[in-house]
Amino acid sequence: MKASGCLVALCLLWSSSFALAQAGGASDEARATASAHFRRGVELFQEEAFRAALAEFQRAYDVAPDFRLLYNIGQTKLELHDYLGAAQSYERYLSTGYLDISPERRAEVEEALTALRERVASVSSPPSTRARSR
Repeated sequence: MKASGCLVALCLLWSSSFALAQAGGASDEARATASAHFRRGVELFQEEAFRAALAEFQRAYDVAPDFRLLYNIGQTKLELHDYLGAAQSYERYLSTGYLDISPERRAEVEEALTALRERVASVSSPPSTRARSR
């Protein structure tokens, strides 16, 4: 997905994001701080300064955790070609917000995860040499 398409998704997700944070008990100050980090992240994302944008989105999540921000973080990591990090963020997004994610969005993220898993290697232990020598 191109950066401009991601930005639209980021803004749409954010519009309802802090309503949940408020319900979850985040203070007004925490919401304001997280919102400022998010807005700065969007500006940086728009400028294609993805590393800086990621830092801002992560700060927003650290201040007022909301599963929707994990999607934003995943999108930014994808732009940085951090496929493992993007996959991990998407997986956390799906697992923590499962009941609140629309079926369409869930399908979109699961499709992205399938594509990402093809780009990420997995490591397994070799068979024990001791077992082979017998």
